[in-house]
Amino acid sequence: MANCIAVLNAGSSSIKFALYQHGQDQHLLFGGQIEQIGVAPKLTVKDSDGEKVLENSWGADDLNHRTATTTIIETAIGLLGGKPVSGIGHRVVHGGTQFTAPSLVTKEVVASLRTFCPLAPLHQPHNLAPIEAIASAAPHIPQVACFDTAFHQAQPALAQSFALPRELTDSGIRRYGFHGLSYEFVTGRLKEIAPGLAAYTFRSGSETSTLQSSREGWRRRTRRWLQPFAILRPLS
Repeated sequence: MANCIAVLNAGSSSIKFALYQHGQDQHLLFGGQIEQIGVAPKLTVKDSDGEKVLENSWGADDLNHRTATTTIIETAIGLLGGKPVSGIGHRVVHGGTQFTAPSLVTKEVVASLRTFCPLAPLHQPHNLAPIEAIASAAPHIPQVACFDTAFHQAQPALAQSFALPRELTDSGIRRYGFHGLSYEFVTGRLKEIAPGLAAYTFRSGSETSTLQSSREGWRRRTRRWLQPFAILRPLS
């Protein structure tokens, strides 16, 4: 029986997930999400054709990120009908300067990632909750953390720095760059279809960031809007 892989993207009020056939084409089997966690949790699952196959809802206090992950595990077991899961990938917002590539999750890795919670308090704790829930429920399944900040670590030091005293930069106040997994996909596709293109890439939503590129490379400069320094610099 062919194995499957799972991918989770935990946000501040939702957990999106997808189940793929493990193989060269990585065929999508199911995708879904539990949204409005803490308000009116609702589960929606669709098959590879986009047809809704499952829907459920709960009261505001019935699910948090950890118990929502348990619900997703139980749902996945039912959907896969006994097919084993060989690995699980997670989007993690912050890897600091320490994690510059996908990392196999261990207790030590989780402990290190928890130290970045003050840098991303609305996201990092929720990113870690599903990892810990799965480690508790299915410790035999390897988990891999992929970091939004990793994509931007190849930028020059100047591009990662604010106009602040050096001791503040050394303490961890820097432009880490965000939405890196999204940018990695988009810029990878642009290099395939328009090689040598110099462009601005925008990632918009409740939080917006930009990526400036040149013909020599993609990771030239990044800016996350609606942060204090991004607002003050144009006004100064």
